[in-house]
Amino acid sequence: MNRLVSIIVPIYNESNLLDSFFSMIDHLTYPWIELIMIDDGSTDDSWHQLKRQAKISPDIHIIHQENSGVSIARNAGLQVAKGEFIVFADADDCFEPEYVTSLVNTLVTEQVQLVVCGYTEFSDISGELFRHSEITQHQSLDVAVQRVVTHHCMCSALWNKIFVAKIIRKHQIYFDAHIAIGEDLLFIIQYISHIKTWCEISDVLYHYRISSQGTMQNYKTVKKFDPKWLSEWQALDKAEASLKDALENHKFNLETLREKRLHVAIKLLGRIRKFHYQTVMKSMMSKYVRKNWLRIVTSSQFCFKQKVKAALVSL
Repeated sequence: MNRLVSIIVPIYNESNLLDSFFSMIDHLTYPWIELIMIDDGSTDDSWHQLKRQAKISPDIHIIHQENSGVSIARNAGLQVAKGEFIVFADADDCFEPEYVTSLVNTLVTEQVQLVVCGYTEFSDISGELFRHSEITQHQSLDVAVQRVVTHHCMCSALWNKIFVAKIIRKHQIYFDAHIAIGEDLLFIIQYISHIKTWCEISDVLYHYRISSQGTMQNYKTVKKFDPKWLSEWQALDKAEASLKDALENHKFNLETLREKRLHVAIKLLGRIRKFHYQTVMKSMMSKYVRKNWLRIVTSSQFCFKQKVKAALVSL
């Protein structure tokens, strides 16, 4: 089964992790791999390490760009990818030797267009914090959307999934550089809107490292509103629009996504109120909450505190 897989990896100041990452790549059991590593303007020794590795590893394609963000880095990888299938990984995480083999074998044998594997979340201090492992077969695309937007399910991350490159190219599915939070979810939802079949395997193949220095900074520790937070709402808005314009033979059930939008709107409106931030998006989100007020009040998915907050922030 000599089908080339492109593994796209954005890099930013991860020189201390690259040796370990290359070791994991060397131990992968799938031999037909094209490794595309994009240095996003690192200020440490990452780029020099990538150049050294590229000299001894002919299957590595390295790209250097000015610091532009992970979305532009991944788009650069997609532009040059030659693989029939696409996998996204991060250099600070870990994966099993069978990571790519199991994803490819399932994609081919099950004749699906998206495969999702099990994963763990861990920290260097506390060890394993969460594990997800489940088999999902012959389920509708609505189930896929529901599981993507549901926290601690098959999740909205890229790294435990394999994609068909032809579908990405045909429908011009790329990462939105203006979305800082939720860009992965938007990409996956846009991809799902153009496929017909998917499945999930129980094999726990990927291990996501939780870092205190990550993008999702705890808003309680900051002193002012970060405009990047608003992109989470924008990502969900664009995801819903993508599903509405999906394949004619499938009308998506948007309820789970809309419920997620309500949760995010309430959260962001609370932060806007706390930090006295001014944005035109405030009126849009307030209108959305008011329009769905009855649903918030009657749904068990919203706790009493959220219902009170919704009443306050939607005024």
